[in-house]
Amino acid sequence: MTISEIMNTKIISLHPKDDISRAKEVFAKYDIHHIPVLSDNKVIGIISNGDYLAFVKNQEIGRYHYPNNAYDYKVYIEDIMTKNPWTVTPDTKLKHALNLMIEHRINCILITENNELIGIVTGKDIYKAFAVIL
Repeated sequence: MTISEIMNTKIISLHPKDDISRAKEVFAKYDIHHIPVLSDNKVIGIISNGDYLAFVKNQEIGRYHYPNNAYDYKVYIEDIMTKNPWTVTPDTKLKHALNLMIEHRINCILITENNELIGIVTGKDIYKAFAVIL
């Protein structure tokens, strides 16, 4: 089985200069947990719901511990995204993609072809594929 057989091709992406609040909106609106970050149609990063929640938690802790030093500043997607995320091609074997995800402790992998993002696979997609096989 190849990764192309289970990848999701309906991709919602963000730009690195989008405000961090845009990630919150996209996570909520589409009920997703990973958003690729594209610049000039090239994958440059990925942001997870966990990345966003960790950022928010750190902001709250900082404001609690240092209320006199707290200041508001604009935070962009590029400030908290994971840069250079793992990618595979559509013909990558599912087992290889799964091994990459386990080895690098990631829950999402992006599928590219000719340097263009064409799909996304998450751990949930892999669970569904195994449910069909088993």
